[in-house]
Amino acid sequence: MKLLFEILPQACGFETLENVDGFLQTFVQHLKTLENAYSELLKRFKQLLCEALGFETTLDLSALREHCRQYSDLEKYTRDSQGLQAFITRLQNNKESDDAWLESCAAFLGKVPPSKWRKENETEASYRLVDFGERLKDLLELHAHQRKVKEGSDTKVTVIRVINEAQGEVNHLIPAYIDAEAQHKADKFFNELGDKFHNSDKRVKLALVMKLLVDDKVL
Repeated sequence: MKLLFEILPQACGFETLENVDGFLQTFVQHLKTLENAYSELLKRFKQLLCEALGFETTLDLSALREHCRQYSDLEKYTRDSQGLQAFITRLQNNKESDDAWLESCAAFLGKVPPSKWRKENETEASYRLVDFGERLKDLLELHAHQRKVKEGSDTKVTVIRVINEAQGEVNHLIPAYIDAEAQHKADKFFNELGDKFHNSDKRVKLALVMKLLVDDKVL
């Protein structure tokens, strides 16, 4: 009786039950909100997933899964077996229904099933999704350059991302095609530098690396 005549009305903003119709309308609205809360959560997550991966947010789940096939085999380009590699595997899972697939991706990112999410789980999933989305773009870039290398070649491809804060966060994606001959010459060059380089302060080494990467006159 206390729940029905005191607690619920007060929770809906009514100190007394004088306005029964108003209370019932508000109560029903809250029940509908609770009923739709989980589906709205998955809808928000699906939109975040599309945004992080660079897809149109209007894609339905089936189309989204189809778009995610472009990440097939990218897991071999990362050693992060518990993070990005596992996420790519989730994206490639074709044994689940569309809804179960989305819930599986959400559970991985939020570290618990979305049906048990609290606000902090949704926030963590969002942060991890943004991070993985950026790293996936880099892996796609690497894969695109790798396909340009002839099969059987000894050339290895590396893609380096540089963010230069001094220039207002300018991103440089630098592809490097390194064959055995180039690697040999690089090794010889560093051997010739000898102790002068190897014994240098770590900050000096990093400064030299950055100069090689971002100085247009060098590259």
